[in-house]
Amino acid sequence: MAILPIGSTATEEKFIEFIETLQPQAQVLLKAILRTSACKDVRGIRYDTEWIFNCLLLRIKSPKAYDHLRGDGKNGMLPLPSRNTINRLIRGIPGTYGLNDFSIESIGRNMSGKPENLRRGSLLWDEMSVKKSLQFNKQRMKFDGLVDY
Repeated sequence: MAILPIGSTATEEKFIEFIETLQPQAQVLLKAILRTSACKDVRGIRYDTEWIFNCLLLRIKSPKAYDHLRGDGKNGMLPLPSRNTINRLIRGIPGTYGLNDFSIESIGRNMSGKPENLRRGSLLWDEMSVKKSLQFNKQRMKFDGLVDY
């Protein structure tokens, strides 16, 4: 593959065409990397909503893997937002009972454009005991006061 000089419009067009041939998750990752590399200051990075959602899911699933992939911010493998950024975003999500409109809209956006056979899901009901002082701790992503049998 020949390397074209940076800044030429032919290179940019070919690169955009290449990005469009990738899977959607790879497109999100590549766009996040490009956006981060264009920022001169770490505090000036603006993350895409879909990238933030994927980062949040990774952080919830495995905090150690998240920290490993992030590194110290500049020397990490992926341009992941800091813990403070993730925690600030989590604090903005209401932790209430009942239907969460934000979550339902996010699931709807995620499912739109996917084929019918990939639009499958499950609703899980779980039996639990709740104390009067039950509160959701957004920083630990756990309920305080929940009795789990």
